[in-house]
Amino acid sequence: MIALDLQSVLISEFRTLFTGQLFPAFSKIVGSNPDPAPLNIYTQALPQEGNGNLGSYAPYLVVQLISGKQDDEIGPEDVKIILNVGIHSYDKQNQGHIFVLNIIETIRQHLFLKRTFGNKYFITLPFEWQVNDDDIFPYFVGSVETHWELPIILPDSSNL
Repeated sequence: MIALDLQSVLISEFRTLFTGQLFPAFSKIVGSNPDPAPLNIYTQALPQEGNGNLGSYAPYLVVQLISGKQDDEIGPEDVKIILNVGIHSYDKQNQGHIFVLNIIETIRQHLFLKRTFGNKYFITLPFEWQVNDDDIFPYFVGSVETHWELPIILPDSSNL
């Protein structure tokens, strides 16, 4: 399935993009901030292993396929992918959303500067982001809705 290939291409792209960057990480000790950690990047959902604590996967980025739509036989398929971002920070200023927004902005700039990925997947508008407006300290989360144009699949001419 082409959409799965797009998801795989994006996972690889984001791993490269965030190599060497560190973000607030999970701490088992309430009120302490451990050393920053690299961004964990997951396909479709957070793993079910571990203690099930959302923060234990932080910092994280989940690349989630949501839906696809093709309106006519000769048009491209539009695929919606949601990017979920989460960090865990005991920063007393309660400003962890800044890390989430910086991750989102890094992704936005990269996607729109490059535009085409895997030589066949093109990002389109709209590009929508949001951060959680509930106070769920020490968790800070956000998401991005992206839309992608996938290659057109034409019928085999021998079947016409």
